[in-house]
Amino acid sequence: MIASPVVLIVTGTVVFLIAFLGCFGAIRESHNMLIAFAVGLLVIFILELAVGIVAACYNGEFQDGLKSALRKSIDKYENVDADKQAWDNVQRKV
Repeated sequence: MIASPVVLIVTGTVVFLIAFLGCFGAIRESHNMLIAFAVGLLVIFILELAVGIVAACYNGEFQDGLKSALRKSIDKYENVDADKQAWDNVQRKV
């Protein structure tokens, strides 16, 4: 599985490049850059829509997996110091 910081860095870079195309294309009045900007925005919109649909479809499976992982962590509460510390922190912050 890809680490979330890597995904965020790559996503930020892509959004920056697309925004650069829009700004620089508007400054230079470049038709091709503005078309590339529009296509980039369309791709981002379609990807966000697809991720939203997939998240809605697999919501139940995600919840079941999360519950299972949390139950396993609670079972290890007395034996594993990291799990104990994590659950204690959750209880303090909630």
